Amino acid sequence: MKILRNLACAIIACCMFSCVYNKASYLDSFESFVEEIEQSEKITEEDYKEIEVEYKKFIEDYYNEYKDELDAEEKAKVVKLKARFHAAVATHSINDAADFVKGLFK
Repeated sequence: MKILRNLACAIIACCMFSCVYNKASYLDSFESFVEEIEQSEKITEEDYKEIEVEYKKFIEDYYNEYKDELDAEEKAKVVKLKARFHAAVATHSINDAADFVKGLFK
């Protein structure tokens, strides 16, 4: 089941990231990516490695490609998306730590 979930995530990611061809699709794809992370029930260590690679594409590769086309409002949206991403990852890390501690007392 885990393999199917990972495969589905990989396929969705490929579809999302292959669609980044202008600033509008960059912003939409980045927002979809962040929402997917926020809505994930659990992020494994392996998942996080893949997520980090994709996140770096958004904040480095794609951003550098479109930054000159982005107005101040769109750049602010990118900053907010970065913050939401880090908040979601931190929340998952805290939940994982809490689950680990609970497991120690069972």
